Amino acid sequence: MSDNTQKKVGEWITWPQRARASNLAWWWGSLTVAVLGLFWLGWWGMHPGAPSCDGETMSPGDSCIFTNGGAKSYDEMAEPKTALAIACAVIAVLLVAWVTTVSLRARKPTPAEAASFSATATAYRASVVESVQGNPDDAVMAYHLELLDKMVAKALERNGIEIRGDQVSVV
Repeated sequence: MSDNTQKKVGEWITWPQRARASNLAWWWGSLTVAVLGLFWLGWWGMHPGAPSCDGETMSPGDSCIFTNGGAKSYDEMAEPKTALAIACAVIAVLLVAWVTTVSLRARKPTPAEAASFSATATAYRASVVESVQGNPDDAVMAYHLELLDKMVAKALERNGIEIRGDQVSVV
């Protein structure tokens, strides 16, 4: 029932929501760590250092023979991993573009969207209240009503929607 409530409240929100400051800090912090890791991996791919084979540092003229029958020379092992570096750079740019796009798209709801959300939530709450009143011993429905109220209050606060009587406004 609680999953159903979360799904319903989520469906009533028809605009790209703003993230709370703590969520933004987490997203941008995680993005920074990921991008730095990708750039380090790309840099390491372009500057691999002295190659090794089975834990032994190779010297010019050495070959590394693999168990599958393949082999690579010292020069092949030491050459920069350009494809890895390019892939890391592309992934980093895509991550930055995605988080930036999501952040820029987020907005407050329009007054019409806020009113629609309020009307839908109020109508659904009324049906749940009716069910609770019809069967006061049903603890599941009572919990469902409590959860619904918490989730709607959280959505109102997060999106700057105020309801005073029949008046719905966006602050």
